[in-house]
Amino acid sequence: MALYIFLLLCLVVILIFELLVRLSVFKGIKIERGQLVEYTGSVPIFFVMSVFFVLFRGLTGSDTITYQNFYETGYFPGNIEKGYQFLSTFFSSHGLSFLTFELIIAIATLIPLFYVYSRLSFSLGTTMLFFYINCTLMYAMNVSRQILSASFFVLGVYFLQKKGKANLLVSVVAFIVACLMHQTAIIAIISLIPIYIIFLILRRGYGWTIFLGIMLIIFIIICYKTNVVYSELLKLGSSGSLSSYNGFITDPTAADQFTSEGKNLTNFIAAL
Repeated sequence: MALYIFLLLCLVVILIFELLVRLSVFKGIKIERGQLVEYTGSVPIFFVMSVFFVLFRGLTGSDTITYQNFYETGYFPGNIEKGYQFLSTFFSSHGLSFLTFELIIAIATLIPLFYVYSRLSFSLGTTMLFFYINCTLMYAMNVSRQILSASFFVLGVYFLQKKGKANLLVSVVAFIVACLMHQTAIIAIISLIPIYIIFLILRRGYGWTIFLGIMLIIFIIICYKTNVVYSELLKLGSSGSLSSYNGFITDPTAADQFTSEGKNLTNFIAAL
């Protein structure tokens, strides 16, 4: 009986969450006297509900149990990022429960994302739609350190595009926090260089866009017809910068995605 009541409550919460999403999207903009007017009433509620979902990420079967063990025992693997280890140790030593720690992480994860999305969107309704369909909430529920790192990375990119020393300082601090939460942020930050170069090339004319598009298609075909991507991943995993993730790279699932024996074109492009 208790299980049925629990499932019913979960269903009610999900329906309420869906309702808030629809309110945010479809009532995000309304027209009054020929002008667009923002409807912002549901956005704070949407944020609170998002924090609520992320807070109870342990119910999703994610790595939360492992993080809880780190939090309560004080034992961390040698390759875990020092930033996350410091936060976990700090709050644990001050007597805060793991659930409270998860609440703090959830808020710290979602605030930068909501801030950047709302700044870059012409309406908060559109922001909520992008937040929802981008599966950000799902990532926040399943990969605690990674999504926290990605959140501050997005914040760093946002302020990096703005002029002024203060904005540059905020950007640098956000990037440092991102790297301290998860080391893959280093790869994301380095990737900004070729992305910016490509952006400058695309600004030169439509012809360059077609050229880069053709080159990308050729690159995907070569990678699909050969095992070059997986071979490079194996090298990085065994002796390079991705050595901490060698177990994931050598996993049979990864081999199916990247090797010619088992890869599906759609899944391969998504994984690439």
